[in-house]
Amino acid sequence: MRFTRTITVLLAAVTAVLLGLTTAPSGATASTAAGVSAERTLGPHPVDYTANEIRNTGRFKVKGYAATYQGGKIKLQQKKRGGNWRNFKKDRARVGDGFFQIKFDGPCWSKYRLVLKAANGYDKTVLPVGRIRCY
Repeated sequence: MRFTRTITVLLAAVTAVLLGLTTAPSGATASTAAGVSAERTLGPHPVDYTANEIRNTGRFKVKGYAATYQGGKIKLQQKKRGGNWRNFKKDRARVGDGFFQIKFDGPCWSKYRLVLKAANGYDKTVLPVGRIRCY
């Protein structure tokens, strides 16, 4: 009786180990393959842009090219002192070359940034524009 129990326990342990070895690698490779394809991106959108004041008028302009984001909505976000980022203005990049231009003004000490959504294999891109300083 004792010998039968020992053989049964050993047989159950060997079966469990063999079952674990046969199913674990296939599940691991499937999740790894899915993880690799989901993580493989081209990085942030390459954007060439400039931001400056329009001839001492107190208004500002951001313009540039986002060739990988043609026709996409480019958001200008504003953050006032002690506040959170909020959408302030938006523009579409031209379909032909990705050119965009946004004119804006705002209160003293507010910060601005550009946001481009993830698209065409590129990640979401956040670009600092600057802060309005008043003296």
